[in-house]
Amino acid sequence: MEDLMEGNHHLLSDSSEAGSSSEGEHISSIPTRGEIAKLKAQKSLSRRKISESDVTTERDYVKLLDSEDKREIMETIRLNGGLKRNNEKEITNFSDDEMQGFQDEMLALTDNQIAIQKDSKRKIIEKAINEVPYRANEEWETQLLSKGNINKSNEKIITPLPVLFPDDDESGNSIERINEMVSKICLQRKKVEMRLQALEKTKIDLEKSKASLINKLIGN
Repeated sequence: MEDLMEGNHHLLSDSSEAGSSSEGEHISSIPTRGEIAKLKAQKSLSRRKISESDVTTERDYVKLLDSEDKREIMETIRLNGGLKRNNEKEITNFSDDEMQGFQDEMLALTDNQIAIQKDSKRKIIEKAINEVPYRANEEWETQLLSKGNINKSNEKIITPLPVLFPDDDESGNSIERINEMVSKICLQRKKVEMRLQALEKTKIDLEKSKASLINKLIGN
């Protein structure tokens, strides 16, 4: 009986010693405030070194993206013309004057702005039409007017008429010849006037066609 009690006493003493030793180890594993501050300083220093030395590349950035982000980026690239190939010509270093014709104009929101833009387009188109270096129809019209002496009303020098018949010609055919010549001149003048009327009509039709074409171009 005494032996049994002595054995239990030894077991209790051993368990108490083990508990006290484990508690001591647990207490010794808890860092102090100074150690915690030192660890924080070391981590902050290591982060600063990484941020200063490490340069993130596009490849590293792409690795961080998920499939949805990659799909959105590829869609944006496709909408903006796709990836540039090596054999494509690079278009760079253009001046402002060279790129002015390719700039998008401001979107017209009000009726007044729309009217101003249409008027501006009309002036540009009419200026381009008027800058044609050679206009055959106007030259032909000028030649036709000059043939009939119709375009010489403002000339100060009058061309003298030739002597049709000598003074000693008193034959009866003089008046007939004069009448015949006057008839020819009148007929020629009438033909010229008819041609002028046809030209005026053609000119009016062309002006109408030009106005209609300009309106269509402005509308587009």
